[in-house]
Amino acid sequence: MHGHLHLSAQVARLKGLWNSLHPKASPLPTRALSTQLSSFGTIMQPQGKPSQLQWHAKLNLVFIPNVPISAMAGFISTYFLNAFVVNGLFNPVNTAVLAIALVVAALGVYKLLSRLKIRIDFRFFLAILPFIFWASATRSLRDYIYMQAYAQSGPQFLTDLSYNFSQVFAVTQQHILTATSLPQLADFYALVVTFFPTPGSYFITFFAALISLLIALGVQKLTKAKIQYWKVMFALGFILSALTMWFLPLANPLPFVAIAGTTLLWVALIYSVSRLLKLSYFSKWPKAQGQALAILSPVNQAVLAAHFLDASSTFFALTNFGYFEQHVLPTFLINIFGPIVMFPLKIVVVLIVLALIDRYSGAKPVQGTLESFAKPAATMENNHESQGQAAHGAQDQGTDGMAMQRNRDFSNFLKIVIVILGLAPGLRDLIRLVAGV
Repeated sequence: MHGHLHLSAQVARLKGLWNSLHPKASPLPTRALSTQLSSFGTIMQPQGKPSQLQWHAKLNLVFIPNVPISAMAGFISTYFLNAFVVNGLFNPVNTAVLAIALVVAALGVYKLLSRLKIRIDFRFFLAILPFIFWASATRSLRDYIYMQAYAQSGPQFLTDLSYNFSQVFAVTQQHILTATSLPQLADFYALVVTFFPTPGSYFITFFAALISLLIALGVQKLTKAKIQYWKVMFALGFILSALTMWFLPLANPLPFVAIAGTTLLWVALIYSVSRLLKLSYFSKWPKAQGQALAILSPVNQAVLAAHFLDASSTFFALTNFGYFEQHVLPTFLINIFGPIVMFPLKIVVVLIVLALIDRYSGAKPVQGTLESFAKPAATMENNHESQGQAAHGAQDQGTDGMAMQRNRDFSNFLKIVIVILGLAPGLRDLIRLVAGV
């Protein structure tokens, strides 16, 4: 309890705060409050910070007074708040909640893009690609700041959430101001970096991309599609990414060489397998050959390449740099088989998911080309023209053509989500290693 209020003193102060906030409520039982504080001890406030103590009191006593406080506070603290304190560590509970939230959010984003009449094609992927990189770079910056703040802070940094966040905010400001004289930029990055641990990174990146998309669509409309939205959005994301990389100390290029080389080796291996499957020898089994080639289509190989980057960066981080895996399932398998298991794990899981997408999304990818992903972008100059051509196609081909395009968009969207799930953590680990974090 070093550096914290004694339990009895906290009980007295919180009882007084409760009575002031709820003058007509019945007095708060001392025994129940003591139990609640004990269960919530991982984020108790240091002495001399009544405003922070009041914040936690409001969190637990004002917003949810009719819920069993000790159980609720202990659950939230153990499985969610503690993850923020230790810079975003995953556990089975928050992993399950985040997985469900990801599915719901992905469906919501797809509906939003449909309303905005955005074609999900290669140009859309190019538009969001720098935001994936920006999110990974900003998460790496957060890791760097976290280590700096931890070195400059007291022991409550690992037990006190609001103290933890305040230290990260202050250290981020100081760090940014060493590279720029713009205090507004330092304040902006301090706010972003402080709340960037998962799921904060999802929300912040989404709104950054959405605002950029709306700006880009406005530019496209004002220029009558002479400047297409994806170019503007790509430029905005590139500027954000370059700015974040400017704030990172890129000290060691060797991890980049090792990880990039290993990723390319696995990509070459899968490509070689796809070429071998086209040999006449395998034509003896035409159905199996066709299914295998469909699974290893160029688009699917590109998706798998993103996950090879993640596997390669994880492998080198664990074997050569003393890192540990923070996700639940990979941790379980790595403890049994070692870090090398990441490569077969990626191949099996990702290809199964991609096969399910190809089978049940209704889209029919063209084998041997990138047409299933890139053709809409190559044939549609802008979203307005896309809609006009889609309507014209509907007149000629009926509703089947429109349904096929919607299925293709949905299939492409799901594959982009799978790319993000591999590319974002892979880039984060890569940038961390290069930055020496």
